[in-house]
Amino acid sequence: MRMSPLLLLVLVFIDDFDARLSKKERHTVLNAHNHYRRILAKGVSRSNDGETLPEAANMFKMKYSRKIEHVAQKWASKCTGKHSYNPKYGENIAQFWPYANKKKVLKESAHNWWAELKKFGMNRNLKFTETLDNGNTWEDIGHWSQMAWAKTIKIGCGVAKCPGNPNSAFVVCNYSPKKKLKRQAYVLAIAFDLISSIVGSMNRDCQRKKEMKRGSVVLPTACFFSPFL
Repeated sequence: MRMSPLLLLVLVFIDDFDARLSKKERHTVLNAHNHYRRILAKGVSRSNDGETLPEAANMFKMKYSRKIEHVAQKWASKCTGKHSYNPKYGENIAQFWPYANKKKVLKESAHNWWAELKKFGMNRNLKFTETLDNGNTWEDIGHWSQMAWAKTIKIGCGVAKCPGNPNSAFVVCNYSPKKKLKRQAYVLAIAFDLISSIVGSMNRDCQRKKEMKRGSVVLPTACFFSPFL
């Protein structure tokens, strides 16, 4: 049977609509990321040596971007199981068997990515180097380091069922700004008491959504997680 152009257009639109995440699914993955970033900022995230990492002075609270979600979903739908190496965004990927539902695989992806810290550790100076102090490599904590990158503000994710195995799922999350090799993941709060104090003040203003008058200090585009609040 020949399909009319109009019907084909409708089917393509429906398929594209179904590929998007729901509001609850977006909240699930966003809240998971911000939960882990919050405990890292407060100095209670443990490395593989059992020690907690230092408190952070400049850990941004992430916001969800539907624009970035579109990029992530487009790559997820290709079902390559590999990174896209998009130069504009940071990227985490995961595959699941069997596929359950989007909320579950998104939450478990974030959990598994963050677990790299406890399994492989991180340099005590928090610099993201090719070889870690303990002999592991940057690839071992590649997912964790992107989740923990303090200056990352936006996230968007996509999930696809892959045709080769309908019970599998390919998860992609993209981040902006992306992490940078040989840079420090975040500013240590203990070394920057003054900065942290300023951060705390800015965060309170951000949480109250206070409108600033023209000519006054510009607030950041996202709230900070301050260990002092």
